[in-house]
Amino acid sequence: MSASAEPLDSDRLPDGIEATLESARRFSPDPFPDDPPPDGPAAVWWYPPGEYEAGTLHHLVTESAAVARHYAFADNYRRPREVLAAQLQVAAGGEELVIRGNGAIDHSHDHILRVPGRFVGTVEFQVTCAAGQPATFTVDSGGGRLVAPPTCEVQPGFLVDLEPRIGEVRPAHTQPEPTVRLPLRPSRGLFEAPAEVLARIVVESPAMPSIATGESREEARLARGLDQENVHTVLPRADGSWGSEHALALRYVQLDVEANAVHAEATIRPVPRRGAFVCSDPELSRIWGTSAYTLRLCMQRLVVDGLKRDRMPWIGDQAISVLANAYSFGDARIAYDGLLALGAPQGGYVNGISDYSLWWLITADLLHEYFPRDASPYLTDCLRGLLDSVLERVDERGLFVPVTLPGFDTDNPGSVLIDWGYELPDGTVSTALQMLWVWALESASAVLGRAGTTAAALIELRARALEALREMAWSPADGAWRAFADGVSRPDPYANFLAVAAGISDPVAEPGVVSAFRTARGRTPYLQTIALRALLAAGHRREVLDQVRRDWGAELRLGATSFWEEFPMPGTSPLAMYGRPFARSLCHAWAAGPAALLPEAVFGLRLLEPGWARFEVDPEPCGLEWAAAVIPAPLGDIGLWLANSKLTLDLPPGVIAVVRGTAVHGPRRCETTLG
Repeated sequence: MSASAEPLDSDRLPDGIEATLESARRFSPDPFPDDPPPDGPAAVWWYPPGEYEAGTLHHLVTESAAVARHYAFADNYRRPREVLAAQLQVAAGGEELVIRGNGAIDHSHDHILRVPGRFVGTVEFQVTCAAGQPATFTVDSGGGRLVAPPTCEVQPGFLVDLEPRIGEVRPAHTQPEPTVRLPLRPSRGLFEAPAEVLARIVVESPAMPSIATGESREEARLARGLDQENVHTVLPRADGSWGSEHALALRYVQLDVEANAVHAEATIRPVPRRGAFVCSDPELSRIWGTSAYTLRLCMQRLVVDGLKRDRMPWIGDQAISVLANAYSFGDARIAYDGLLALGAPQGGYVNGISDYSLWWLITADLLHEYFPRDASPYLTDCLRGLLDSVLERVDERGLFVPVTLPGFDTDNPGSVLIDWGYELPDGTVSTALQMLWVWALESASAVLGRAGTTAAALIELRARALEALREMAWSPADGAWRAFADGVSRPDPYANFLAVAAGISDPVAEPGVVSAFRTARGRTPYLQTIALRALLAAGHRREVLDQVRRDWGAELRLGATSFWEEFPMPGTSPLAMYGRPFARSLCHAWAAGPAALLPEAVFGLRLLEPGWARFEVDPEPCGLEWAAAVIPAPLGDIGLWLANSKLTLDLPPGVIAVVRGTAVHGPRRCETTLG
C-alpha cells in the first residue's frame, strides 16, 4: 500500500462557514466536484409510493449478480409491482401530450400513449412491464400540461399521488449516478486513481487489454481469476478504445498491453459537501474527511455497503450512514430511499437477519430525528408490517426470541448477527439483542405517535421486557449487564454499550456498565461507532478521540483513502476476509462513523428537537488547540468554532442552540467565553 500524503498545514482556526468548508476539503481525498452534471437530458418518471425504492434495490441486486463473484444477499427483499393503473388530469395546450412507459401502455407495443392537444380532462391508462421492474412512465407535455400530480389506485376507491423521480431516457430506478472522467497516472508499473473510486476503466491501446484492478496495489498485481472479487470483462468501444463491462471498485489498475492513455469513468453522487470538521490535529481532520468521502462513494442511488463484492444496501450500514450523513451531506432523500427499499420484506427478516429487523425500526426513528419530514403513510405501513412480524417472536416475558429463518447465514441461532465474531450459544437469550429490542420498541412507538397512532401496547411491552431483563440479565455484583439473560453469565461489551445507546442505562449512575465496554475493541467499525457514542454519553470524550486515532488512523497510516469493512488486526492480512485473499472491502459505508463522532465529541452536540431545530452544545477541547465544524442542518448550515476557551456559533433562522443552559436563537453569530 502507498504511503499517506504529506500532512497539511493546520495551525489556524478557519474564519466562517465557507473557510471551514474549504479547510475540510483540503483534508479530504475526494477528487470529485460537488455537483457533476447529469449524463443526459433529464426526464421526470412517476412511481407509486415505495416503488422507486423497490425498483432501485432490485436493479442493484441484478447488477451485483452480474459483477460479483461472491454474492450474498437475502432473497426475501420486496420486489416492485409490475402493473400500474394511473390517472392524469390534463389541460389543453395545442400540441399532443405523449406518455411513455417502461412497459406496454394499454397493450401498446411501442410503450407510448398519445393524447390530442385539444383534450381536457382525465386520462386513464395501465402500464405493464417485465418481471422485476416497477411500472413507471414519463410525460412529454408538449403544449399541454398536467393540472396535478398523477395518481394511482392502491386500494379500491383510494387514490394516492405518484412520486416524481429524475431520470433520463431510461427510467430513474435504472439510472446510475453521474460519471466523472478521471485520468489515471502511471505509478510503479500500475495506473493509479487519485483515490478509491467506483468506475469503468477505459484503455486506449491497439490491442485488447486484460484489466486487473485493486483497492490496493497487492490486489491489482496478484488477484487473478477466482481471486478477483468482481468480473473483469473487457469490451470494445465505438471510438476504438476498450472498456470494462462493469463498474469496479479500484484505486489501481494493471494492464498486459502498452496503453496510450487510461482513464476511469467514475460514478459519484452529485451532492454538495455541506458539512465539515477540522481541528489542530491533522490526523483527526483527515479522518473526518476520509469518513465523509467513504460515505459519498457508497452513495450509489441507495447507500450500499461497499464498493466491492455485493454493492447493495444493508440496514446496519444504513443506521451508521444516517449519523454520518447528518454531519457531512444532509442528503435526506438517499437516507429515506434506503430505509424504504429495505422495508416490507417478503417474509422473514430485513436482510435475512433478525436484529436487522430491529435496526430498521430504530433507523426509522433516527431518520426523523436528523431529517424530519411529514409522516409517510408508506413508511408507517412498512413499520407496522415489520413490527407485526417481530411481535410474533415475543415470549411470555416480553423478550424477543427469534427463530432461524432462511436468509443470510449468521452462524448464530435465531438468525442473529449483532456483529462479526459475536457468538451466541444454542439455547441462550442474547442480552445485546434484547437491548436492541427495547430500543426498537421505543423507536416504533415514536414513529407511530408522530403518525397519530396510539402506541400504549408497545410502551407496556417495553416496560415488561425491561423488568425481565433486570431480573435475568443484570449482575448486581458487577453493576453491569450479563452477556445472556440467564442469571449466571459474565458481562460483555455489546450488552452494555447497547444499553447506554438505547437509553436503558444511565452511564453516570451505573459506572459498571461503562467499565464493561470502555476498553473493548470491536472487529468492525459498525458497532464500534455505537460503542464510542455510548462512551461519549459517559463523558469520556478525549478517550473517544484516542480510540478514533487508534482504529481509523491505523488505516490512514496504511495508505487508505477510504475506510474499511473491518479494522486491521495484528498478525493478519489487512486485505483478506471470508477466507479469500482480497475479499475485505476497503470502502464500506458502516466505516463512516467518525463523521459524526468527531464533532459530537469536541462540541458536545445533542439533539433536543428533530432536525437541529433545538440542540445542545457543551464543548470540550479534548487536548486540541482549536476545532471547527459545519453541520448541514435542514434549516440551514450551522457553524461552530472553538479556540482559547471561546465558542463561536453561527446559527440560521429557526435554530436554537442551548449552550450550557443558555438558549441562543438564530439567525445570529455569537461568541461565548467558557468558564
